[in-house]
Amino acid sequence: MKSVGKPAVLGRMALVVLVIAALLGFATPAQAQVYSSCDRWGEYRQGDWTIYNNIWGDNAGTQCLTVDSLSSWYVDSTQSGGGIKSYPNTSVRPRTPLAQMQSAGFTYDTSSAPVASGDWWNWTSDIWSTGGQDEVMVFTSWHPQGGGWGTKIRTNVTIGGILYAEVWQADPGWNVLQLIPATQTNSGTIDALAVWRWAAAEGLLRNTDFDTMQFGIEITSTSGVSKRYSLNNYQAWWTNTSGGGSGNTSGSGTGELRGTGSGRCIEVPNGSTTAGTQVQLWDCHGGSNQRWTLSSTGELSVYTGSTRRCLDASGGGTANGTAAIIWSCHGGSNQQWRLNSDGTIRSVQSGLCLDAAGWGTANGTKVQLWSCQGGANQQWTLR
Repeated sequence: MKSVGKPAVLGRMALVVLVIAALLGFATPAQAQVYSSCDRWGEYRQGDWTIYNNIWGDNAGTQCLTVDSLSSWYVDSTQSGGGIKSYPNTSVRPRTPLAQMQSAGFTYDTSSAPVASGDWWNWTSDIWSTGGQDEVMVFTSWHPQGGGWGTKIRTNVTIGGILYAEVWQADPGWNVLQLIPATQTNSGTIDALAVWRWAAAEGLLRNTDFDTMQFGIEITSTSGVSKRYSLNNYQAWWTNTSGGGSGNTSGSGTGELRGTGSGRCIEVPNGSTTAGTQVQLWDCHGGSNQRWTLSSTGELSVYTGSTRRCLDASGGGTANGTAAIIWSCHGGSNQQWRLNSDGTIRSVQSGLCLDAAGWGTANGTKVQLWSCQGGANQQWTLR
């Protein structure tokens, strides 16, 4: 099932989302590529993240990887015969004991070439424990079937809001669990930590350290012709209590946070640097009090140097109406944000979204946290 002869980060056993937040996905062909390789071990690295071409199987054909961003890549693969040939994937290593994990998950949007009778592939997430002792595979879509090798140990189990019709277990030299959902989907959200906790609670793990999270496609056959498989949008995150590890799937960026509903920008009133100042909407002017930087740890900060301040949920609040303020940067989960492909900006701590209060669009409208509903007053672009 996996290559065990290749170094861990290169093979299918790559023990490889985040102390927070993933961000902005892009449709596959929509932006200029940042990396391309037809090498079997080709890889693109950015911060803690790696995208692998990963042609690890025997008798493999050709496969070329094109990366548009950490959130978006595709492969053109030509494979035939049996046995898994490759597992192109996005990978990161939280390397955190289960007791310290607070959250871990990802959203995905995939597309696959039209199928022929000889095609065989499956999109799947792999979660690995330390030392590669455990591999938990969470299937999302497949042709003609997903997983199902070894011994079937559970049926009709709901984990993280998803019904898994079958859970299989195998031992090819390490512990492999396969979770096959009742319904396959091309896009969705997986609560990876819920999966890991379930497996631990059921006594199905040899090692409970949450070491690595990957998402990609296992390709066995493309009927001998070149076919394209695309990860159009991938967002992943993880948080822990130790403060270790960080990253997000779109790297960092700086720009204005412009409201879709108002056309106005989030700013610090009057260029204040005072901790506790609530941010607001104002006509976009490009000033330093309107320029926000998304860091690799998921912080959204304004200003630089000794006056640098981070966007913060006031008082660590988790209730609707909590003010969005600036505060000295400290890396807490109330200062960590996920910028999502639907335009929402979600607090890692509370799960609430940045919101223009009262659906306001006028200058001076306060920005707060509110239950995510996807309205125009909760949609933002960083540019």
